[in-house]
Amino acid sequence: MTVSLEFGLVNAANRYLTAESFRFQVAATGKQLKPRQVWVLQFVSPHGAGKLHLISALKRYLAADANGKVTCDQDKPGPQTFFLLHQYPDGKVSLQNEQSKRYLGGAEDNVTCFAQAATETEKWTLHLAVHPNVAMFSPNRKRYVRCDEKAGVLRCDRDVPWGPLILPLLPLSPVKKYGLRNGAGKLLASNGSLVPEVTPQSLYSLEVSGGLVALRDDEGKYLTGREGSMKTIKMDKPGRDELFSMESSPAQVSLRSSSTNKFMCCRPGELGAGSMIRFVLRLWW
Repeated sequence: MTVSLEFGLVNAANRYLTAESFRFQVAATGKQLKPRQVWVLQFVSPHGAGKLHLISALKRYLAADANGKVTCDQDKPGPQTFFLLHQYPDGKVSLQNEQSKRYLGGAEDNVTCFAQAATETEKWTLHLAVHPNVAMFSPNRKRYVRCDEKAGVLRCDRDVPWGPLILPLLPLSPVKKYGLRNGAGKLLASNGSLVPEVTPQSLYSLEVSGGLVALRDDEGKYLTGREGSMKTIKMDKPGRDELFSMESSPAQVSLRSSSTNKFMCCRPGELGAGSMIRFVLRLWW
């Protein structure tokens, strides 16, 4: 069984790993996340958190030989396409080729996999390649995260990802961290409260484990859904309640009659013919 996530990989020079269409070459030249900068991290096993393939937008597998040469022209996995994902306290990762034991790194047109140790040149920031509005799901609890506006907290207790209270995920911030905010624009702080502005306590580093993600604050604590409300707790590594999947959330709309000003619903009954002529769409963004 394989699990996949889509990411952009940003190097120390703030450039994205890019899959070129010409001869399937690889460079680190992208200034922003576009289709050619999106890579599928295909985990070999959901329980083998660090072993994976990297697949380009051209559906080719990244590979590295014993001499450090990086290619991306294979349409099937092979011995040279297995990489080990190593994660660091600052949120960055490195990618070690399993066969050669060397690390992927480089800049501009000189991307290689020859370094014996991971320096800053061989470390990458993961940019989650999803729409900022996502549904955050806990596979262990089998529930979605939602905002409890009355209590002013986030809870992991929603059965379906439906309605305006489902959580949006902020894009990668300038400091390469993530924030979680509700529909009113408030962000989740590490103590579980909702704050109106971006602070160090409302930004999290992203970690990946077997196709699921965990969010870690500056103190090394992990965001969890095991409490009554979402907040961070001290752990050596994320457990089952600290791992989430990020599901794409399609735009949701309300349909309202322009003649009666009433919303369409699924309750039994019939709508008058006049109320079906035209509807106003209201997007939950």
